[in-house]
Amino acid sequence: MEAIEIYETREKNIEINQSTTVYDLLVGYPELEEVLIKIAPAFKKLKNPILRNTVAKVATLRQAALVGGIELSELISVLRKSVGLPELINIDSTINPQEYLIEKPKWFTPEKIISSVDEAKLDDVNKMPITFVLKKAKKRRMEK
Repeated sequence: MEAIEIYETREKNIEINQSTTVYDLLVGYPELEEVLIKIAPAFKKLKNPILRNTVAKVATLRQAALVGGIELSELISVLRKSVGLPELINIDSTINPQEYLIEKPKWFTPEKIISSVDEAKLDDVNKMPITFVLKKAKKRRMEK
């Protein structure tokens, strides 16, 4: 298996706000990875380089707050304080769960789904869902 390389350009001029992506946050402030994990254990999955190089590049702190089940203003406040930035005033903390769901790409059709994994029903919450998907795919390939 080929290793995935993470390119980091440690830029400290990154603004930490609701629009900042998790990836940009961690490139600019790698020390915040542990802070995120302390805030919400769900963020432990950011240690996976595949997740970090895919989902984290498009997930904003607003979406991360929803996934982590924490107030957006609290998340941003803790992150900014941890790196010595001043607190932001008037953060719109209202999060609509529908905001997290994006429009499906045009190439997607439900008929193409042959199997799915419900992360909430997995036995081992510390394992990445991709491991279950890969096992299912391998089993399906062997059945053919």
